[in-house]
Amino acid sequence: MRAVVLFTMLWSGLVQAMQSDAQCDRALCWQVQPVVCIANQTADSCALDFQLSWQHPQPISVCAELAGQSLHCWQQQTSGRLQYQAQLDGPGQLHLLVDGKMRLSRQLSVLSRQPDRKRRLVAPWSVF
Repeated sequence: MRAVVLFTMLWSGLVQAMQSDAQCDRALCWQVQPVVCIANQTADSCALDFQLSWQHPQPISVCAELAGQSLHCWQQQTSGRLQYQAQLDGPGQLHLLVDGKMRLSRQLSVLSRQPDRKRRLVAPWSVF
């Protein structure tokens, strides 16, 4: 029963995270897909191959950044697209910067197939 509840919670969280609608800040909009990476174990790192696309009605200079590392910059463009494979050990923040100032942010998450197993504090049997 507990496994069914855990699986249901994990599945609903995954579905919500995979439904990544476009986010906008004034006229600047972007979309990132997917935003969830599935690892085998909780302690494992995960390779997330995601796509980022953005649009703006006027030409602007935009940079994409993940956890403080610059991924790609576009100079005086109205749109851009990036495909990138990130190695994640845990959640990471993806930012879209315009003129060095953060305008949009999206969290990339890591889920595991095998949840952490908790040790029992009490034996499963008793003589009393």
